[in-house]
Amino acid sequence: MTRFTMAAMIATSAALCAACATQERSLSSMATPTGSGSQPPGEPPARNAPFVVRIEGPAAVPSDGKVELDIVIERRVPDASPLELLVRPPDGTTVVGGATRETIVDGSATTLRRHLVLQVPAMPAQDLEVDLDARATGARAHATAAYRFGRAEPRLPDPARPRVPITVHGHSVAHPMQLAPPRHD
Repeated sequence: MTRFTMAAMIATSAALCAACATQERSLSSMATPTGSGSQPPGEPPARNAPFVVRIEGPAAVPSDGKVELDIVIERRVPDASPLELLVRPPDGTTVVGGATRETIVDGSATTLRRHLVLQVPAMPAQDLEVDLDARATGARAHATAAYRFGRAEPRLPDPARPRVPITVHGHSVAHPMQLAPPRHD
């Protein structure tokens, strides 16, 4: 292998690593929270998101089956652009209070709340999902949240990582490092 080829491979590897790290940082800063819909208290909304939606409610379905939820919308900068709120309750539940579809126009508040009351006769298999859309001239934004009725968050299994050396054109260029598994505190 020539010195030029080795230098080109090293430069290409460094560029790929830098591009992947930059893309990962930019994607994580742009993402809006999804999943459980619950954001840790005191944590600011995603840096680049114009708004974030979350759902506050009981950790489990009460014995009487009446679930009271608050849909919280946090905006970085309030404006008069209409927000389209859509709530999709799971099958088997009944909405007994609050709206499942609403156009919100409020140019002054940074935090908006909507109250929703559901009658839940049995633990639903699906999540309650909330979609929030904003459309303005030349801009669009979307956020989602979900309420799981006390069910645990699904977790993907940690992939097995092979410890096979990385080869390019039949030559070993790197040996994988074993990293400690991530801590879920």
